[in-house]
Amino acid sequence: MLCSVCENAISAPVSELRRGFGHYFRHHETCGSLLRSVEENCYACNRLWAALTAEEQTTVSEFAGTILNFDGDRSSDRVAGNPPSAVKCITWHSFYQAALFNKHGCLQLAISFNRSLAMSSGGLGASMRVTFWLQPHNDFTLNTGIRELPAQTLSDETLSLAKRWLTNCTNNHARCGSPMAKQQYPTRLLDCGSPESALNSACRLIETDSVAVTGPYLTLSHCWGAAECLKLPPDNRSELLKAIPLASLPQLYQDASGNNHSDWLKEVGRMGEIYSNSYCNLSAANELDCHHSMVYNRNTEVITPQIVSLSVRGRTDQYLMVDQRFWETEVSKALVNTRAWVLQERLLSPRILYFGARQLLWECHELDAAEIYPEGLPPPPVVSGSGTHFKDMIPRNAAATKSGLYIAKHQVWRKVVGAYTACALTYPSDKLAAISSVAKMMRTHLDDEYVAGLWRRYLERELLWSVSGRLSRRSAEAGAYRAPSWSWAAVDGHISTGVLDIDPADMLIEVESVHLEYLTDDNTGFVTAGWLGLWGVLKQLKLAPRPSTGNVPDAWGMTMNGRNVTTGPQPLVMLDNIHESFNRQNTEGLLYYMPGRIAQKAGGNIILLLLELVDRQKGIFRRVGIAHGWGEDVKSKIMSPSTDDNELPCVEYRDGLHHIRII
Repeated sequence: MLCSVCENAISAPVSELRRGFGHYFRHHETCGSLLRSVEENCYACNRLWAALTAEEQTTVSEFAGTILNFDGDRSSDRVAGNPPSAVKCITWHSFYQAALFNKHGCLQLAISFNRSLAMSSGGLGASMRVTFWLQPHNDFTLNTGIRELPAQTLSDETLSLAKRWLTNCTNNHARCGSPMAKQQYPTRLLDCGSPESALNSACRLIETDSVAVTGPYLTLSHCWGAAECLKLPPDNRSELLKAIPLASLPQLYQDASGNNHSDWLKEVGRMGEIYSNSYCNLSAANELDCHHSMVYNRNTEVITPQIVSLSVRGRTDQYLMVDQRFWETEVSKALVNTRAWVLQERLLSPRILYFGARQLLWECHELDAAEIYPEGLPPPPVVSGSGTHFKDMIPRNAAATKSGLYIAKHQVWRKVVGAYTACALTYPSDKLAAISSVAKMMRTHLDDEYVAGLWRRYLERELLWSVSGRLSRRSAEAGAYRAPSWSWAAVDGHISTGVLDIDPADMLIEVESVHLEYLTDDNTGFVTAGWLGLWGVLKQLKLAPRPSTGNVPDAWGMTMNGRNVTTGPQPLVMLDNIHESFNRQNTEGLLYYMPGRIAQKAGGNIILLLLELVDRQKGIFRRVGIAHGWGEDVKSKIMSPSTDDNELPCVEYRDGLHHIRII
């Protein structure tokens, strides 16, 4: 069913709708109105609710009794483009013909959530959270239709479906692979006994080097949260080897069924083979920690696609209404998949069975499926992203990429870094360790030297990465060392990696040497120290805050040798961390830049490495960000020679170039 607010949203005659994305209209004006529609089983509002973060859901619930006062100007009932966050409406909608997809007779409904109004901490204003595809019901070719679902996510019917997915994958999916004849095992396993005796038995810890083990094993992915989970400290090892009463396990472990740091480091290095060789990975998609069950009672009415009635050329026709962002909401943005450690578990496991809050879901190299789509997701644009499997981001064997060019293969790593750095990490010091298994696999594909999140062959180009989106204060504060400042692993935030596919003549820097020290013998894991030697043209600068422009919240002006370099929005300064000011650095003359790349053609851009001096005598610097410029005047100012170039701090000055060390 749909609530009255959503019914009104799609009540306009189809013939009067705009082709393509159009105006936004008021939807729910208050948190209370939205929450009531969710509780009254509105399909559209429940799908929107599922797309909100836990923090957003909590805030909407807390403010459900609050009346938001309007300024009385109802002329803002309709706005072009993105809805303004200043207008006090908790959700907006846009209803339009699906012209972009050339699908005659199909429609789209988009609903945006006004985060800046709902959240006291502010936000990015209104943003689209859910879109629905509406297609004439008699034309719809869903491979399942609308089917009845059991009232609980774990039932005989759902387990039968999961078994069917698993059997089909192991028997018929060449890209997923079958269990190996000679199974490789993790160092330890939990033996949970047979299913028939599971409720009245105990499980025990098995050390596979001393106990004969046969058959496949499963892995489990879940969020640790703040709760204390079952671990393997030395003082309880002997007890765990004997037996662990199932009733004493955390609830999530029951459903699925150390403090020795050196042992943990060893196992971290084996994560790739552990997950790659598993039979199946069970993923608790939305549990906060191990003490929450991954079995849910559910309202099936708000899960399945809905049939709605619309006015079409003077008559009422039936349409099937489908959440286009279904997979994104249920899997890609599931709580467990927002955790950085889980990314490599998701990529490396041959197949995953998700225990979601609303249904079971399946993901492997050849099939993405769900209880409402048991044979696979409908093709795009009905469900966005269907047909492209996340697990195919990295081919499972190196032979699959042997014929490709290095730069084409490197695009895979760019995608991995983008996805990984969008995830959350409790301990920043784990930044490199939590992606190390994927790095090992990529090293096989690239046949290159891995250097703290980057690759040696085109390291100069990779050094020009940037932080996109909101900056973090945490990585600027003192804490456990994780990487040299020239590596994206040294900072928090979503990373845009350096572009490799450029003319070599455009590069203005050259890496002479790289030195890294590691905590263990795993050179894809924890880094304890490092530096690189870089040749280029060094320039001194000052940075001062200036009024924000457009979509740039924190703008900085650049001065070189007392000469203002800034013209309009450029150079666009992109810092690695939040800085309130650079007053001290400006006063002490600690800020410098080194042009890293310049497009030789007219109108091409220039990218600068922004540096802070650490040791004047030794020519040691740390990276603080990058800057982009694109106008000819700006490029000319940036590249203009200085009279004191030979006096700037460096390891060596030769032929107009400075050799510096970046830590």
